[in-house]
Amino acid sequence: MPSVPNIPETTSVTQATRPATAQSWAERVVSPLKSLPRNVYILYLFTLGKGFQLTIALLNISYYAHSLGYRPDFIGILNAASAVGALVGAVPTGLLADRIGRRPVLLVSAFLAPLFLAFTGLVTTAPLLLLFSFLQGSVATAYWVTNVPLLVENTTERQRVGVLAFNSFLLLGVGSLGNLLGGAIPEFVGGLLHVSAASTLPLRWGVLAAALFTIVFSIPLWFLRETPRTKVQAATATRNKTEKQAATKERFPAFLFVKLLLPDLVFTMGEGAVVGLIQLFFVLRFRLLPGPLGIILTIAYFYLLATIHAPLHTACLPLSHTSRLQGKRNAFCSLAL
Repeated sequence: MPSVPNIPETTSVTQATRPATAQSWAERVVSPLKSLPRNVYILYLFTLGKGFQLTIALLNISYYAHSLGYRPDFIGILNAASAVGALVGAVPTGLLADRIGRRPVLLVSAFLAPLFLAFTGLVTTAPLLLLFSFLQGSVATAYWVTNVPLLVENTTERQRVGVLAFNSFLLLGVGSLGNLLGGAIPEFVGGLLHVSAASTLPLRWGVLAAALFTIVFSIPLWFLRETPRTKVQAATATRNKTEKQAATKERFPAFLFVKLLLPDLVFTMGEGAVVGLIQLFFVLRFRLLPGPLGIILTIAYFYLLATIHAPLHTACLPLSHTSRLQGKRNAFCSLAL
């Protein structure tokens, strides 16, 4: 009998290999987000609400101040007041979190930050606007001080890059959809009251809605568990760190850190000016209402979806196959990505 070619078997092998390859790629992307501690999912939920709050507030606060008749120079100072508050409150907040724990600091911030934000949307005089904007920034900085350390404490070294990348995706990528809500809320309120969406009252409701998002998404924080850290664990960690430093005898790459820090500082300063005043530019230049402005800003934020594939970049830079100094360089590069 003539031999029968083994084509079906080859085809079946090929078909069996393709799903395995696809499955391995999917597992590489999703695996850092599977079987995480409950604290991580709670922090993710709060981060999602924080992203909505940031974008809704940014769209409405400058527009709200403009509707009150304030000039662009004052609106710039109003946006800067929140940043100055964050600068002033960051170090004391970090010291307080180390002393009493990160959970209570984050809970207090989750209550006070939306409260001061709501007051910002209720007052009309310049001194009170600046005061509540400053206070809101000073207490809201607790999120930036405590969120990442809590994520690091509740994950392993292998999970960490993927977890932090997904946190950025929720904060910036998904949170950018808050621009749609930030534009839709004044339009909806203006339609109910039969007034322009660019008037003071609809925009005030936009600011209040941003505060409400933070309050609602902060409710799960009450179920957050403080990471236990006993004196024995602290002493063990200190001893291990000392032994590791004595074994390696390598200096921290301070020059590399400064080289990466300075461009990031310049970029962040420029970004702060653009993000804080881009809404006002569209209002003054094109007379846009909140609805179309929200759509434009949502489209502009789509590039932030790139934050979700940061783990794939860092996977190409395995720390185990490099020297210790090169590993530190890869870690800094992963932050830049």
